[in-house]
This record gives sequence, C-alpha cells and structure tokens, in this order.
Amino acid sequence: MMFYSHSAKGFFSADVHITIPDDAIEIDSETHAALLAGVNCGRVIEVVDGVPVLAAIDPALQLDQLRSAAQAELRGALDNLLRGYTSGVLAEEIAGWGTKAAAARAHLGGETQAVILAEAAQTGEDDMALASLIVEMAEQYLAVISTATGLRRATRDAIAQASTPAEIEAAITNAMSAISALAPPNT
Repeated sequence: MMFYSHSAKGFFSADVHITIPDDAIEIDSETHAALLAGVNCGRVIEVVDGVPVLAAIDPALQLDQLRSAAQAELRGALDNLLRGYTSGVLAEEIAGWGTKAAAARAHLGGETQAVILAEAAQTGEDDMALASLIVEMAEQYLAVISTATGLRRATRDAIAQASTPAEIEAAITNAMSAISALAPPNT
C-alpha cells in the first residue's frame, strides 16, 4: 500500500515505512505515478476533498520555470559554441592568446618577438606567416566572443521581458539559430 501525506509533503509505503503520518491518504500505484511525475515537473500536490491532486500551475511560476530553463539552454549552447573553438587547447594556452596576438602584431610591425620565432621553429612555418595567422585567428575568436556576449545579453533580456511561453520560445529559437551560424567550420 502507498500513501500520500500532505503534512509531510511525501509518499509513504506500508512495506517500507514503520510509521506513517496520521494524515496519510491511501493511493493506488497509478495515482502515485501521476503525482510523482507532476512533482518532478515542478507541480505541487494539494489535497482536495480528501484526495491528493496536482494543483494548477501558477502561470507566473510557469513563466519563471520556462525562463530558467531557457537561460540554462542558452548557457549550454554558448558553452558548446566556445568549446568548438577551444577544444583540445590547454587552458594556459588560451589564457595567453591575447598576449600572443599582441606579440604577433608587434612581430608583423617589425619588432622581432621571441615567442613567434620559438613557435615557428617548432612548426616549421615562416615566422611572418605564423604571425599573420595568429592575428587572424585572434580577431576571429574575439569577434565570436563579442557576438556571443551580445547574443547572451540580448537573449537574456528578451527572456526576462517575455510575457508568454511563446515569446520565451521565440527568444531561445532565435538565439539557437544565431549560435548555429557562429559555429566553427567542420563542427
């Protein structure tokens, strides 16, 4: 036998629990499964006329839940986008990209930079070609980061201002389309 206790806000089984709250109401396995599924989706159980039922979803709460889910989806998509550009690169190397780009610009400007010469010696590339490539890649990555930041902020604001589930869905759909367009080649 399965029971629901409103005071304990939980389920109890006669086979498992030694004591069951006095206000516990016996429920069948189908009701238990339905109530549990509702609770797992953020719904609340109420007792109406002695029967546990799922309460109607508060539209404001539903919008808040949809906003939170949309923000999480956006963060995940942006994280995946940036990982596409940094996959397989050590964090220490990524942290030095700005400094390396500045060194590459100086090298292209005629100031020999040991860091560029050292990498070129390892890769067998021409130092000027390598410096040009470093600057080009740095500018591309900075453009992606800047676009992703602007997209995150604009989508965050659109989600916050949305007054319907459809508006939240439209904001996240537009963001996902824009993120897809930013994806690195061959991903």
